[in-house]
Amino acid sequence: MPDGAYEAMVGAIRAGRGPNLFLLGYSLPFTAITSVLLPKHFLVEPIVIRRRPLSAGAHRAGWVECNLDLKLLPRSAFVQYVIDGNHRAQACCHGIVGSFPNNRRRFLRTVARNFVPRE
Repeated sequence: MPDGAYEAMVGAIRAGRGPNLFLLGYSLPFTAITSVLLPKHFLVEPIVIRRRPLSAGAHRAGWVECNLDLKLLPRSAFVQYVIDGNHRAQACCHGIVGSFPNNRRRFLRTVARNFVPRE
């Protein structure tokens, strides 16, 4: 998955300020097919892949972007809200993700209990 600046992402992860990612898969005309949350706890350096710097002729020459290899993460890392166009009850994770550092075990138990395999 394409992302932003490599150094900024790695720096944020190392400083414990990595973002929570909300990923949306859709079909035109903008009908949600899948919607998942990846809590920042699972955003780790090994999934951040450095890309080549932009060429000298590019508007932002030398800028280094990154990709995120989400295939390296366990399926249980993703909190699913919409699956195949059907909305899941948010009660399974409501209030847990916002205070994730304080509720890490509770969050992981909830994810495991509500796990739906991706195809």
